[in-house]
Amino acid sequence: MDSMTLMPLQCWLIANIFATNDIHLIVAPIIVTISTMAFIRIIHVMAGVAWFGAVVTVNTVLIPYLLSIEIGNRREVLTTLFPRIFRLASVLSLAAVLTGSALLYLMIGTEISILWESQWGLYILIGGTLATILTVFHFIIEERLEKPLGAILDDSKNSDIEVATKFLRVVPRVGLVVISTVLLLMIFASHGYYP
Repeated sequence: MDSMTLMPLQCWLIANIFATNDIHLIVAPIIVTISTMAFIRIIHVMAGVAWFGAVVTVNTVLIPYLLSIEIGNRREVLTTLFPRIFRLASVLSLAAVLTGSALLYLMIGTEISILWESQWGLYILIGGTLATILTVFHFIIEERLEKPLGAILDDSKNSDIEVATKFLRVVPRVGLVVISTVLLLMIFASHGYYP
């Protein structure tokens, strides 16, 4: 393929299956070869930042919007929009945790004592543990909470919808605090902040 035929902003990902574990990114008209580890890191960072963005959006856009509309109109928002955003956050959290685990293995192998013997390791250990707990929450607890929330909404009582709204005010805020902590710990680890 002639690099001159590539249009700006087009990007193709081509995995080199011959002899190396390198991945080639073609960004018109430059070809960049990166290692598999770098590629996993890119996916990890993108998933983590997108997950953080989804949680921030819930807290700064969706919850305030939900609180600004009449109680009777909240049902539609609660039943259509929130489950989609929560599922997106679940998928992004899983992608971030799995790629983070893969990166950790590629970096330290089976030498797990590094995690509690170094400042870098402690950042990774605490951040990774919090991210894993939040991911488990997304997939197990959040799904269990959606069913009672749906039952509350089916009862058509405005007082029950208000209870559901209060619940949705608290849980995403806790999630935002946790994911913000994870993000800060990972930034400290990756950029060498060791007080």
